[in-house]
Amino acid sequence: MQGRFPYNSTATLHSGGNGQRPRKEQFASRAFSYVVDGEGADRDVHFLVGHSFDRPLASRSAGTLTLTDSDEALIFVADITEDLQRAQYVSDFLRMLTAGLIGGISPGFRVAPPEAVDKA
Repeated sequence: MQGRFPYNSTATLHSGGNGQRPRKEQFASRAFSYVVDGEGADRDVHFLVGHSFDRPLASRSAGTLTLTDSDEALIFVADITEDLQRAQYVSDFLRMLTAGLIGGISPGFRVAPPEAVDKA
């Protein structure tokens, strides 16, 4: 399975309503470079169902997740093994994806430590 998380594209997190303003976010090009190919590249990265660490699909440390960073997007390739596909949550996820019920991806992240942020 492969996909991309486009940079410089506005995503709506919450549409607002009931007196609330819409919440939107946008990530700059190479926003995740610290972990993809920078000083933090030795950190593990997980591909999860619903940001839930108890429902992993792939990970960099397991050798089943590859990340490539460009100015346009963060690109991922996840190898969801046959053994893992037998897990109920993975089977459910893949069926929902095939049915077109999963409309996007969402990166889970933590704010980079101060030493990782370019001060220039």
